[in-house]
Amino acid sequence: MIRTLARVTCTLACLCATAVGADTLVIPPSFENVCATGTRAFQPFPFATTPSFNYPYRYQQVYDANAFPAVGPGESILISEIRFRIDEYSGGLEQITYSDITVNFSTTSRAVGALATGSTQDLDSNLGPDQMTAFSGGFLWDACGTPDTCVAHICGPDFSPMPFDQAIPLSQSFSYDPTQGNLLLEVYALDPTPPNQLFDAADVPFPITTRARETLDPANPTIHYWPTAANDVGLITQFVYTVPEADALLGPAAAMLALGAVRRARR
Repeated sequence: MIRTLARVTCTLACLCATAVGADTLVIPPSFENVCATGTRAFQPFPFATTPSFNYPYRYQQVYDANAFPAVGPGESILISEIRFRIDEYSGGLEQITYSDITVNFSTTSRAVGALATGSTQDLDSNLGPDQMTAFSGGFLWDACGTPDTCVAHICGPDFSPMPFDQAIPLSQSFSYDPTQGNLLLEVYALDPTPPNQLFDAADVPFPITTRARETLDPANPTIHYWPTAANDVGLITQFVYTVPEADALLGPAAAMLALGAVRRARR
């Protein structure tokens, strides 16, 4: 009986540990290994500013659900990290410290290219009912995290884009079901002295990701100023995610039932 219990425990432990390994996905996917070019192929928002814009702000970016892998009934994509890359032409290579960044996720019914803007209430209406805070606090980004990014980097036919080494490991993963709507990223950048930086962004004819933002009062970020119009541009984003297998999700419950059966058999 002890051997039976050991075999059952081992089998269930393996079953509970079974899960699909973490994978990555870039949106827009066409820019994963291609440098973005054009007049709007870089932007400071939502994690930095430019010297002429020294305000805290609220930023929203929507991602097309069709760009994510398909999931089965009852399944979802567990997003655990988001990554960005410095613009290869005009981004800085200096280290940046952030003190007050909040990252929210939700599933929105808004179509890509149709984010509401014009007032704070309009931006509020973009949020989905499952909104959650995935990260809040400070972190440090170092564009020279790997040796090959600490030199002048020019993108061309024989050059690759900068790496996705500007990462935010989320404090709480977001469970996203693409069948329920598009993914909405919302960032509150409230640093009193926001850093200057330019990130790789995409401006594509048929939008797969778009943005909206509004300026906040530096003295009191709860006071909202003017929103900007949404446009068909957004940061090129890499998502780190897993799709838990059904067996892994059922493992703990199955373990309890099996162990209970073993105990009853021993009586």
